Amino acid sequence: MEAIIDLLNPSTTTGSLLIGIISGLISGLILGFFSGKKYETNKFATKGNQSPIIHSSDIKVNTHDK
Repeated sequence: MEAIIDLLNPSTTTGSLLIGIISGLISGLILGFFSGKKYETNKFATKGNQSPIIHSSDIKVNTHDK
């Protein structure tokens, strides 16, 4: 246990580097989580009055024309 405390000592170069890497990973996870939630709520395209745009693209071709 004391070896971990010595390894994460911010007074040393290795300790401060490891603390920076760990904190960067944690903040990246937090930002990624909240960015993903924002994408899920805003993934539908909307018009100016915030009503969703419905794309109905059923194209039917009658191949039996004379």
